[in-house]
Amino acid sequence: MKKINEKNKIPKIVSISVKGPSSFGGSEIVWKNLQENGFLFKNLSLEEKTLPKLLKKVPNVFHLKEIFSSNYLLKQAEKESPLVIIYDKIFGWPKIKTIAKRICYNHGSYTLAGLTFRSKNWGVYLFYKFIISYFEKRSYKNADKIIAVSDSVKKEMVEYFRIPPEKIFIIKNGINLKKFCPIKEKKVLRKKLGLPLNKKVIFFPGRASFGKGFDIAERILEKLGEDYFMFVLGKGDSSLKNIKFIGEVDNEKMPEVYNCADWCIFPSRYEGNSVSVIESASCGVPLLLSKVGEMKNNKLVQEFGCDSVDEYIKKIKTMNIKNSSEKWRVFSKDFDIRKQINRLKEVLEYG
Repeated sequence: MKKINEKNKIPKIVSISVKGPSSFGGSEIVWKNLQENGFLFKNLSLEEKTLPKLLKKVPNVFHLKEIFSSNYLLKQAEKESPLVIIYDKIFGWPKIKTIAKRICYNHGSYTLAGLTFRSKNWGVYLFYKFIISYFEKRSYKNADKIIAVSDSVKKEMVEYFRIPPEKIFIIKNGINLKKFCPIKEKKVLRKKLGLPLNKKVIFFPGRASFGKGFDIAERILEKLGEDYFMFVLGKGDSSLKNIKFIGEVDNEKMPEVYNCADWCIFPSRYEGNSVSVIESASCGVPLLLSKVGEMKNNKLVQEFGCDSVDEYIKKIKTMNIKNSSEKWRVFSKDFDIRKQINRLKEVLEYG
């Protein structure tokens, strides 16, 4: 395995995705945050007409996203003989097995997320249990190193997939704490998004999916009644009238979006280490969340973790917003992106 040692040069990182930057997920957001702290980042998308021109300047570190449907991009990467390929899609393992150094970036298990469908769709559950788990395990085994975003994600890989712990390096998600901060002008921000000024507002920052617990969020809102309003990131539909889908939002504008809310709720059925939780906390927006993933071991879960719809409702109605906001702000300090830089350099063998 080649060791990167270009006079301690900071690596350039490329995120290759089907859609553009507006559809960034957790992994792309982390890489983009690194850009602001010395790393060189570029996003390439299949939607970009300039893609062939951009690929002529292929850097030496790739973050391959959605590569199962991006064979053209991968072929271009192979021609450039990159020193490192960073990937996080399970279907990447057969194609990248022979290329340079392989680093798998793991935000959470596809398999374990899929197993949450057991009560909803038996077919989906079996597909993840036997098919996806096979590919995911192969992906981990073929990686030279694995980056896990939390202790819980590492534990899952060791216990469920039997991956040697010494192969796994924990680098927790980080954000720009200066960018994600409280904004006082809530009314101004709500007007921008077309949100009501006379209601208590809840933000659901995940996809409107079963895995993210959108059905639970709907039941919470329905029981709370018309005095409450919920807005949801991305697209979707609901029979409830007091809900709005705001579509995709560029990450640069997300601080304003979070600050529109009185609360954020995260009733996810599975999480690794949610970037949205960290961003919301840094903005001082109180959170209520399910007891899964990394948060189930955090001391704040005793106060803000919920096991049922009724518990969410009770805590929303009785929460001291000011005190809760301060606690979450303190929590977010541990996720300053600058703390992750040196650790990432070590794993990539820069410096």
